[in-house]
Amino acid sequence: MTAKELSRLVECFGGNASAFGVVVQKLRAAFEVSTNGRGIAYDLKDDEVAWLLAAYAGSDVAAQSANRFARIINLWSDEQTNAQFITQFQLIVRGDITGISEVRIGRNRDRAVILYDDGKTVYYHPRPEPEFPDSAGFVSEGVLSGAMLRALADAIADHESGEFIG
Repeated sequence: MTAKELSRLVECFGGNASAFGVVVQKLRAAFEVSTNGRGIAYDLKDDEVAWLLAAYAGSDVAAQSANRFARIINLWSDEQTNAQFITQFQLIVRGDITGISEVRIGRNRDRAVILYDDGKTVYYHPRPEPEFPDSAGFVSEGVLSGAMLRALADAIADHESGEFIG
């Protein structure tokens, strides 16, 4: 799947293609997301798809997405043994973890939440935990629906099998 194909999918689910393009540029520069030069359509690795989507959902301002992503990768769960949020999110994007109702990624707070169809909720926070929990106050979140995540996993599978039409 190319960044342009991913951008189209994000737009189909209500995202802003222009802002997503800025996220792609920022993560390419900061974290060396796949690039083969200007104008060349290259395939993103599955993990890079997850990184881009997490950075987009977790940023109020697309230009700050690389800074937000650096904080997102430091989110962990106490409920699962050493479960890092970004690793779990990569598995969701690939379709390896199913039954997801939605994923919420904090934009102004360092936290994420995965909600499952069966009612289970897993919270992720920075390590070490902040001295003062951020449970109070205004929280802005990027919410990714289970339907979008399933469509993305299907699109990745179709792309790998050669059936994807972007």
